[in-house]
Amino acid sequence: MPDNYPRLPTGEQLQTYFENYAKAFGLMEIIHFGCTIKKLDQNDAQSWSLQYSQHNSNTVHEKNFDFIVVATGLYSNPYIPHLPHRKSFEGHVLHSSQYVSPNQVKGKNVVVVGFGKSALDIATNATHYANRVTLLFREAHWPVPVDLLNLIDVRRIFFNRLVGGLLPLYQRPQNWHKKLHRYCPWLVKGFWRFVEFLLKLQFPLKACGVVPAHHPKVISLTRIFSPGRKLTN
Repeated sequence: MPDNYPRLPTGEQLQTYFENYAKAFGLMEIIHFGCTIKKLDQNDAQSWSLQYSQHNSNTVHEKNFDFIVVATGLYSNPYIPHLPHRKSFEGHVLHSSQYVSPNQVKGKNVVVVGFGKSALDIATNATHYANRVTLLFREAHWPVPVDLLNLIDVRRIFFNRLVGGLLPLYQRPQNWHKKLHRYCPWLVKGFWRFVEFLLKLQFPLKACGVVPAHHPKVISLTRIFSPGRKLTN
């Protein structure tokens, strides 16, 4: 990315970077935009026949491929579960993708359901404008700030091989990972206890009632609510 980009680029900056990358490597010429997939069949020879049309044309084109990758994403269609008595509820029910302005919550009592990145971002933003914000969740997770104690870039601490070795033994751990967990469990446990202490020191988790029940071995790289802002669980 360009050197003048901030550490957390905006959506517009990311889009510009992706477009410039695609143009620089000649990808734009092989990308077909504005297409609708009409049919996809697997042939006897394990190849694939794909039929598609342009949005502004009724002509159907067909091409053959050796492999097909479906990458439509998980969150394309907003999902709101069935809520009893929703029709009699006089307030507004919004999906996170529909929250586009603080004016939507200004001076109101707000309930944010969830504890993921979107839920925490919206709850954090809403506390500055809403009358009251309640965070409703099934299980709390450990947050990790952009700057630990507002001093140290969190990437300098967590994004390295040593700390990677202190994570739980996931798929295909190297021998030194196994030996570290086998012969130095006190080091692994002590490190995560120290991380837990720092996170509790930086965020008012206890005051907000959002101290996770598990140790922060599996962490969520998100920012949580601003210090001093209290949410009700």
